Amino acid sequence: MYRAFSFSFIVSMLILASACGKSEPDDKQAPAKKQVNQPSKVKQKTANQVKANSAKETAIKLTQGSADAGPRGDAKSGASIYATYCMACHQKDGKGMGGALAADFVNDTSRLAKPDSLLLSSIANGVKGKLVMPPQKDLLSPQQRKDVLAYIRTAFSSKFTNSGSGG
Repeated sequence: MYRAFSFSFIVSMLILASACGKSEPDDKQAPAKKQVNQPSKVKQKTANQVKANSAKETAIKLTQGSADAGPRGDAKSGASIYATYCMACHQKDGKGMGGALAADFVNDTSRLAKPDSLLLSSIANGVKGKLVMPPQKDLLSPQQRKDVLAYIRTAFSSKFTNSGSGG
């Protein structure tokens, strides 16, 4: 009796092991079950891809701006440019001493809501008014201006910092 039990146990385990390793089911019922579950997984995957693509497009639009702004800037390069040319007035935290010394990128959300083309023009040509910003076009190349804008957007825009995408 012990041998009969051992033999049938071993045979059962071999059958089970061989069935687990197969990639294609033997009967016709299993594919139907697989097909029933597949559309919901595809819909879920598609919905997740749409969300991911939407988030990527938003991030690109924020760093790239409109088509007339040209290629997007490099925020990493922009960080050192910001430290050298912008930090004295706008401060390390981007608040410009609460807007008293320079534009406040953090608390005045209207600043970074402007299109890149307008902000790049402000960087290049300066700003006149209550707060004066000197033109940077003789100090920064067009690419450097794009880089520093990309840094400002990623470091101080609530659309980046609240989502954990920014630095």
